[in-house]
Amino acid sequence: MKYLRKLLPLVILGLCITNFNADAKPNKSSSNEQVVIEGVSIPEGVKPGDKPITLNKGLLKKLLPELINPRLMTFKDLGTPAEQEGFLEGGYTFVLRGDFDRDGFADIVFVGKYDNPENPERNSFIAVVTIKGEKIIRKYFSKIHRDRISLLRAVNYKTKIEAIGMSYNIASDDCGFLYWTGKDWQFDACQTVF
Repeated sequence: MKYLRKLLPLVILGLCITNFNADAKPNKSSSNEQVVIEGVSIPEGVKPGDKPITLNKGLLKKLLPELINPRLMTFKDLGTPAEQEGFLEGGYTFVLRGDFDRDGFADIVFVGKYDNPENPERNSFIAVVTIKGEKIIRKYFSKIHRDRISLLRAVNYKTKIEAIGMSYNIASDDCGFLYWTGKDWQFDACQTVF
């Protein structure tokens, strides 16, 4: 029964409906220029795939210069107690690690919030970074016009492609997938399979 409860969010993510709200798509106008931070003091002994950086405010500001006061998403950002319980039971997270672009270096995918005075309810973002030596490299960034995002690994999303599942409301059909095509990052809205 516990296995089925953990599997349910994956099934829900995989069976999301096609009338996906266009506002949840990554913002195409966001800068996807590579941002490289050099000389950041990374704790000794940290290897790719480890939790190598604390992603503190100062580092986030350097990685995401387009945003006002970026911060990581936290458990407190989730909605109701039922959503918080679904987050825990469903295996969701705010930070994923893996080689999502298949370049041999571990990627760190994280979601967060920023100050958006024009529309405070549309204040989330997703970013993908990697660490090579003492360089932290931003590979992907996009604003997401939602007030929260939860992440889930989508293994074999497409043939030999691992995707980053994004849920905007736990246990609902409001979701999408971000993945590397081999040339660029692609976003797919969830779709129902009948």
